[in-house]
Amino acid sequence: MALALSLPATAGRDTILALTYGVVVFSILLRGVTIGKVARRVLRPA
Repeated sequence: MALALSLPATAGRDTILALTYGVVVFSILLRGVTIGKVARRVLRPA
């Protein structure tokens, strides 16, 4: 994220910023959706 924000103002900067934000949001949402399943599997009563 910091690298994308530090790019100089060129024509491709907006595209790179949009892609970076998209990847970050997707990653956060994916982890949020799967953390419950992982926790149940790991903390399964023996």
